[in-house]
Amino acid sequence: EANSNPLVGTTPTFTATDNGTTNTYNACSSSNASGVSTCTMTSTKAEVKTLSIATPIVDAGGTVTFVSGAAVAGTSTITGTSSIIANGSATSTITITLLDTDSNPVSGTTPTFSATDTGATNAYAACSSSNASGVSTCTMTSTKAEVKTLSIATPVSKTGGNVTFIPGAVAALVFSQQPTNVEAGSVIGPAIVVDLNDANGNLTTVSDNITLSINSDGNAGTALGGTLTVAASSGQATFNDITLDKTGANFDLLATHATPTQTSSSFNVNTTFSLNSGTTSLGSFNTDTNTTLTIQNSGTATSGTISVSLSELTGVGNWAMGTDNCDTTTVTSSGTCTIQVWFNGSTGTGGNVASTADVIITTPNGASYTVSLDATKIP
Repeated sequence: EANSNPLVGTTPTFTATDNGTTNTYNACSSSNASGVSTCTMTSTKAEVKTLSIATPIVDAGGTVTFVSGAAVAGTSTITGTSSIIANGSATSTITITLLDTDSNPVSGTTPTFSATDTGATNAYAACSSSNASGVSTCTMTSTKAEVKTLSIATPVSKTGGNVTFIPGAVAALVFSQQPTNVEAGSVIGPAIVVDLNDANGNLTTVSDNITLSINSDGNAGTALGGTLTVAASSGQATFNDITLDKTGANFDLLATHATPTQTSSSFNVNTTFSLNSGTTSLGSFNTDTNTTLTIQNSGTATSGTISVSLSELTGVGNWAMGTDNCDTTTVTSSGTCTIQVWFNGSTGTGGNVASTADVIITTPNGASYTVSLDATKIP
C-alpha cells in the first residue's frame, strides 16, 4: 500500500506485451504476508515482453524474454536460385531458413545441405551462421545440367525446393547414332543423330545447323546424298535420308558446326546380289582392301553348306581368299556365313580396275540366298 506495507489476501491479474495472440496467462495466487503473489505465463513468440499489473492497480513493470526453441524440419525451408549454367563455376545461391516448431527464427546455427546429383558433379560451399531471422546463405556449383532437389542435412533433415542447372554453349559434337553399313544408293538406317553438347557433355537445347560431309572416302569420288544440312531440335540434329552412291570399305563422315567438328565411326557401303540354288558367278569386281562377303539364307526352309571359290581374271597371283566358314557351317533359314577376298597389289586406291577377280558361289538346291560385299563390282 502507500506506506509500503504488504497487502495481504489480494489476487492480482497481469498482462504482457504480445506480438500476435501468443501469450497464455495462468491465475495468480493470493498475496501472502509479504504481499507477494506468484503467477505463470507461456508464449509461442520469441521476443522481449513488457509485464504490467492489471488489477488491483495498473502499473507497467519489468520484462521477460522468450527465446526460440530448436530448429525443426516442419517449419524450416531451403530454396535456391535458377537457372545456373552447369560449368562448375557459376553459382546458385542457396537460402536456408531455420525455424522452431512455432516458426520462431533460430539464429547462430550453421547448417549443411546437399542436392541430388547424377554423378559426382556438385560442389558445395560452407553456409553462413543463421542471422536474427534464422536465415543462412550458401552456394553450390555443378557440371551436370539438370533439375536438382535441395535438402537440409543439419541441424534438421528436410527436403526442400529445386534448383535448375542449364547447359552452356556448344563445345562438342557427338554421334549419338553412328552411321551403319548400307547398300549403295540406299538410305542409312537408323537415322544418323548428332548431339550438340557443351564442354561438360551436357546436351544443349540449341537449334543450330549441322552439316555432314564425307571425311574418309572408301571409294574415290563417292557422292553423299540426302539432306546434308539439318537444324538441330533440342540440341540434336537428325539425318534421316543420307545415301552414298558407290560401294567401298571404311567410309566415315564429318559433322560440322560453326565451332566444333566431329568424325563418325567407320562403316562400309555394300553391294547386294540375289543367288538362286546351284552355282552362281558374281562376275568381276575389284578392291585393294579386304572385302567381306556375307552370304545369307533368304529365309527358305532348305539349309546346307555353301561352296565358295575364287577365279582370278586379271592380275593373276595377286588375289587371295581368306579362311571362310561357309563350307563348314550349315546356313539355316535367315542364317549367314562370311568370307574375305582381297587383292595383294599395291597400285591404286579404292580398287585396282586392271586387276579383277570372280567369286563363284555354289548353294544347296531349293534355297535362295543374298550376298553382300563391300567392294566395287565391275559389270
